[in-house]
Amino acid sequence: MKPHSLIEAAIRLLGSEAKLGAACGVTQGAIWKAKRAGRVSGELAVKIERATEKSITRRDLRPDLWDASTQEDVTALLYLTSQRSEDSAAASQVDGPGATPRSVQA
Repeated sequence: MKPHSLIEAAIRLLGSEAKLGAACGVTQGAIWKAKRAGRVSGELAVKIERATEKSITRRDLRPDLWDASTQEDVTALLYLTSQRSEDSAAASQVDGPGATPRSVQA
């Protein structure tokens, strides 16, 4: 099954784009965009797998990222995702209006 069809199947399982988005922690618009593009990010593939209780797997959605025989790529994705979250959190910390983010201050 192609990713576009899999995304539609996930939407049907959860009941709507909005419900799938809520279960994945993203907006309805993000689900619509992924459906229209026929492709999801690795991070969204993991979230859809969890939201559908593995009825739609990350491997089905993104076979280019996950080889069924190894878990190394999963570990790498989780590491990259956590790094991106930490970088975003550090960049958003400021001392007040108009202040430079702490991660940039000398």
